Amino acid sequence: MSNYRTVRTKSERISFQIAKRTSGILLLLSLLLVIITVLGLSAGSEFIHPITVVRELLGYGNGEYDFVLHTLRLPRVLMALLVGAALGVAGLILQGIIRNPLAAPDIIGVTSGVNSSPSSRQ
Repeated sequence: MSNYRTVRTKSERISFQIAKRTSGILLLLSLLLVIITVLGLSAGSEFIHPITVVRELLGYGNGEYDFVLHTLRLPRVLMALLVGAALGVAGLILQGIIRNPLAAPDIIGVTSGVNSSPSSRQ
């Protein structure tokens, strides 16, 4: 039994293989991202039930929380997702430039923090 899934378009112009474990992990992480996003939209000065949030986002709500969700909370949650992705890409670029998969911040000069050298302990 193969450990890979083959994904093809109908015209077969694009075709690639992905490991079954990798596709399962991506599916699980995507589901977790959706759940955390809905919970992030629910939390605030007034808690909105997650089912109500999903109904409002899909257009089946009564419009009671339309302003709060679409104007206040949704842009903040989407910005947080984009900033997190940007920080991840920045770390990836840093590791690619340094050509070290375990690149540490002190390589680029970021060493401020707790001094843990033995001479600093008294």
